[in-house]
Amino acid sequence: MGSLDSTISEDTVTLLGIDTKKPILKIGNQIYAGSVQSTIGTGVVFNEKMEYVCKFEKSLKFKRLAAVTLKNSVDQIIVMDPTSKEYLKKQLVLHLKESNSAIRSNLALTVSKVAHLEWPEQWPNLFMDLIELLKSDLHACHGALSVLTNFVRDDLSDLAFPQIAPILLPELYKIFTGNYPSNLRGKAVSICKDFVEMIYMVKEEYPEAVTNYLVPFINLWMNTFIQILKESDDIMIKNQVLLIVVKLVRAFPKEMGNYVTIFMEIIWNEATTLKIPYQKNYIEENNEFAEEVDSDGETHSTSTILYSCFDYIQQVCRKKAVKPLFEKSLHDIFRVLLVYLQITSEMESNWSRDMNQFVQDDDEEAAAYNVRIAVNQCLIVLFVLTQNLIDAFKVKGITALFEVCSENFILSGEQRQAGNKLWWKLNEASLFALGRFPSELIENAQSLNMDYIFTDIVVNNMNCTDLPFLQGRALWFASQFASDLPEHLTSQYLAACVDALTLTHINFAVKVFAMKAIRGFFSSGKKSLGVAHQANIIKELVSLADHVKDDLLVLLLETLTLTIGINKEITAHHEEMLTDVFIKLLNLFITELLHELFSELSSNELMSVAFQTKIFPILSQAIDMEQVHKNATISATALDFLTELIKNVPDPLPSAYTVDIFPKVIQMMLTVDNSGLLQNGQETLKVLVNRDLNGIIQWNNGTRSGLEYVLEFIGKMLGPNESESSALFIGNLITKVIQKGGDLIVPFIPTLLTGIIQRLDHAKIPAFIETLVLIFCHLIQTRAETVIDFLASLNVNGKTGLEIFVRKWCECFTDISGVYENKLSVNAMLIFFTSGDPRLASITVTGDLIVTEASKLGVNIEMVTRSRANANPVQYSTLTFPQKAIGLLLNEYKTLSLPLANPSSLKDEHVFEYDGESEDDWEGLSENDDPDPFSYYQEDADEAEDSENKDDPVFSVNIKEKIEQAVKGCWNNGMQNLFAHLNKAEQTLVQQILNK
Repeated sequence: MGSLDSTISEDTVTLLGIDTKKPILKIGNQIYAGSVQSTIGTGVVFNEKMEYVCKFEKSLKFKRLAAVTLKNSVDQIIVMDPTSKEYLKKQLVLHLKESNSAIRSNLALTVSKVAHLEWPEQWPNLFMDLIELLKSDLHACHGALSVLTNFVRDDLSDLAFPQIAPILLPELYKIFTGNYPSNLRGKAVSICKDFVEMIYMVKEEYPEAVTNYLVPFINLWMNTFIQILKESDDIMIKNQVLLIVVKLVRAFPKEMGNYVTIFMEIIWNEATTLKIPYQKNYIEENNEFAEEVDSDGETHSTSTILYSCFDYIQQVCRKKAVKPLFEKSLHDIFRVLLVYLQITSEMESNWSRDMNQFVQDDDEEAAAYNVRIAVNQCLIVLFVLTQNLIDAFKVKGITALFEVCSENFILSGEQRQAGNKLWWKLNEASLFALGRFPSELIENAQSLNMDYIFTDIVVNNMNCTDLPFLQGRALWFASQFASDLPEHLTSQYLAACVDALTLTHINFAVKVFAMKAIRGFFSSGKKSLGVAHQANIIKELVSLADHVKDDLLVLLLETLTLTIGINKEITAHHEEMLTDVFIKLLNLFITELLHELFSELSSNELMSVAFQTKIFPILSQAIDMEQVHKNATISATALDFLTELIKNVPDPLPSAYTVDIFPKVIQMMLTVDNSGLLQNGQETLKVLVNRDLNGIIQWNNGTRSGLEYVLEFIGKMLGPNESESSALFIGNLITKVIQKGGDLIVPFIPTLLTGIIQRLDHAKIPAFIETLVLIFCHLIQTRAETVIDFLASLNVNGKTGLEIFVRKWCECFTDISGVYENKLSVNAMLIFFTSGDPRLASITVTGDLIVTEASKLGVNIEMVTRSRANANPVQYSTLTFPQKAIGLLLNEYKTLSLPLANPSSLKDEHVFEYDGESEDDWEGLSENDDPDPFSYYQEDADEAEDSENKDDPVFSVNIKEKIEQAVKGCWNNGMQNLFAHLNKAEQTLVQQILNK
């Protein structure tokens, strides 16, 4: 028998029984069995007692195969007998120095997977073995770094960090500054980046981590980073250095304060230097970015360098230290950024082939990423942040951008006269940049010569029919200023958009721009000007619907939905074609895009009868049990549309909904176990109950009434056998049944509430807990004492119903979503808190996390293993309900006291991440500014899910005022002990309230 190389290819070799002492190798149709003489992957020897002996000691193909097999066999490795497993783990680490990179990478991944399950308890020496490999040859160093990359990112706990960092970081520094290949030096920096991320994650709980590890790291590494960025031409190294510098500045601006300006100058110089070759290679010519791919498959190129450059600018532009640099260089900054904002030849080619890609790339929140998108985001952040700066700088910023764009308009005109075919690209980029900031430009219109932009530049570009991306950009630009333009100009531009959409000879790209522009005009509140064009737009969009898909279809449907909302009479006149196109799209299963269009069509009372007549049979058929069994997804979507239809059908609700739809829905709900169907069905039943509970009560199948079937379904969803995810909306249905049922439902309420408490006792999913808790929150608004009496009398598994409810409520209180739901819960909490009921005061709940000194980072010198962590679990204090309630209410009060966040500032969340710097370091931050874009609370009744909720008295309650009254009442009545457990910030807030 010859060697494996001469007889077999990789694809026909199979390793079986890897976790046994007698592994089996299958080659083609032949099977060889023997004993392991050496580790798999370097030279497994199968000693046959028969006449054939197969030895594959140096087979590269076999090694590759074995390495891949090991990578995919971690589960089997874990259950091997201890002796064999220990031997295999030693050999895996030993052979991380394999000369073949593919084998080495697969073995490194295997080590990482096994370590994830076994380190440190079952593999305590792994880390030090890897450190030794770092000091060995280049292959061993690469193998160890590959393992450490996964190890630090996935397996290093905050408690083990102090033992690992002091040993590993110096070795990484030696590699980075030594005579090592770029990929190894880059890996060393990448691992450091994960260390920085870990320190950022734990810095609030363990602030000493910053002092002990981050500051020394910065002091040691930064000068080397500066030197690399100034002198090196190695894209791979520069890319990794830029990534970690951006992360450091974002996460630790205070500690990086001495280096911010230095890096800003270096990074800006890099962006400026790359501008000329970028213009030549990518704007003027269709060259691909020169890419370097490291041994781990990571790509590094000019584009990745530029991404980091623009990201860095976003992070530091609000720092006082760089403000002078920005102020004196605003014009130069915008000149450079606008070069990179131009459409590359590759983009133009790709967009011309696929306008779906254009729609994706042109969106403000584009999922894809390229240099143009990076610059666009950088501009947005610059101008969002200048809203917090002094007025003078804000005016300087928008003025500088306008003046640079004006220069570009002149320059592109000169290029056009000189015969440069690409003259339009700088023109388009300038319109694109200005069109992102209409409000800033309008605010300063008197000091800027805006008129010529609209009367000259825009109009001329609209007539460039041979340049679709410039012509279309002009249409889009005009729409961005629709709310502030004179009516005659708006009418002129809107007419141009309609012509571009409807005329047959227009380039398709321009039609796409026209849809975006029409959407912009109608979104701005200028719908009245669209009445004259509404019919033509509807006809053209309906005809285009057959020819577009994906993002283009989304754009078309958004535009169509806005258009049909302009004038209901005109829309009703086109009911037939609109209904037909809706049904056609529905039959193509493009359901997720149709909800808003469906809502607009179904709510138009001038066409509701005709629309219902056509759509009702389709939706009714889709929820037949036969269809449910065939395709549950279609049935679930039909339930969604039926829910919307029931909400929008004018009073009185046609009897067909209770006679035809209700029996089908309730049969489905009592039969199926599909989570999606059950969730949607709960919503459909809820709106049916809300619109016509009497009709449901009167319906009878000869045996039972509709109400009895609804109660049976509720009982099913509250039962222990139904999953929580399937019953996520059952609370809304129960609440609606109680609210609408009147005296008829009263006899069933105790049974319902008992079932809710029994299910609540074991509930785990927060959203499910919330839906059940809110049922009681509704009842507490008017029957608090009755609710307390009932729950206190209820015994479930040795606990009162009141204990179960209060504990679950406190557990989910801060996670309750929805404006109406949150206010309902907070008001109910206030009612309970101020009731003074001793039964509530005696209930204990989970309090705050207990942080012990011994658990702090850097104090425990022992290696913290999983078993030790399990032996010392996280502990929480215990509080009485009133103590917990005051803390929760104070947190709500703090949220209500925050200024509303500017919606535009939420586009880039990371902009607001800063690390406790003094206010003097940042521009425009007052003591009340909130760096967390998610912490504001907006009381907006329009966000209520159901229209009837807007009339609920809870909306008229001044929550902030009621919390103040509750705090003062407790304090003045000698209940200061309720505040003793509060932290310093909460105590301060209490004093502020008492002093009001």
